[in-house]
Amino acid sequence: MVHTAPDDEDISKWLTGEPFMENMVESARATINHFGNRIVYINVLRNMSVDCDRLGVSAAPTKAHNLGILGSTDILAVVQASIDMVYKLPEVELHDLWERIESRHGLRQLSYMKEMKMGRD
Repeated sequence: MVHTAPDDEDISKWLTGEPFMENMVESARATINHFGNRIVYINVLRNMSVDCDRLGVSAAPTKAHNLGILGSTDILAVVQASIDMVYKLPEVELHDLWERIESRHGLRQLSYMKEMKMGRD
């Protein structure tokens, strides 16, 4: 349901806009509200492709080297650290990921998490 566009929305526009990013955050917040402090957030920065992970082996080839595994009990901290590491990649590795994040308003997830007070700060 998180990936489903409202009835009057074009799915391709929905998946690339800020409302979709906000919907992803709201979905995460609902999960957090349910499980409370019994959650650990783990991001694996490995084989990063510009395509959605649901494409599996048919996803676009990766250009970025593996950065590692990050973990935290603070969702905002682990997502911010992941973005910081990705944005420090060399230009040749970063370009396609940066373009995808920026063109899809991906950083809206971070700003919306801050607005929703999902981090510890």
